[in-house]
Amino acid sequence: LSNLVVTAENRAETMAHVGGEAILRCALSESNEVQQAVARVIVNLSYEVGVAMQLVSAGALPVVASLLGSDCDSVQQEATWMAVNFSLCIDGQAPPPRGSPAFGAEMVLPLLHLLRSARREVLEQAAWALFNLARSRPNKMAMLSHGALSLLAGLPSQVDMRAGGSSSGVRAASGTLLTSLAEALTPTSRRA
Repeated sequence: LSNLVVTAENRAETMAHVGGEAILRCALSESNEVQQAVARVIVNLSYEVGVAMQLVSAGALPVVASLLGSDCDSVQQEATWMAVNFSLCIDGQAPPPRGSPAFGAEMVLPLLHLLRSARREVLEQAAWALFNLARSRPNKMAMLSHGALSLLAGLPSQVDMRAGGSSSGVRAASGTLLTSLAEALTPTSRRA
């Protein structure tokens, strides 16, 4: 199914005949293999913003947050891709009513936790998703209050110390997120 929903026509057919709720229910399976397969389907479905918003309406964000916390590496990897896709939906969202969570708020803490991951792909996608979510001031403030700056400050050097490969994607993502978060700091707090 994941390969079929790569095309826009098949995404529309899948959403019309299967429905977002049924797909999301499957993602909460006890089986890591099922979670990974369904997560890949959701990644491909959510590539298109319109379909992603249908999935959001069906309850996708708490499901993504749950999968981000998986102890299975492959499920976590797919969940970070989902988080990136869904985080792009923040554009055009009205500010939340006072006292209500911002769009994507349920993904902020699990994504921050993944900034401690040993896997570059997870680090990079988590940083990009956080950057997208940081376009909402409440999300940005939540990131700052949960220590995002200290997590990001040492990230490129931690990645460089890990086994092989390039960390340029992680550097770009974490640097962009740091710049975005710094915009919320006052001149006084920047000196602290």
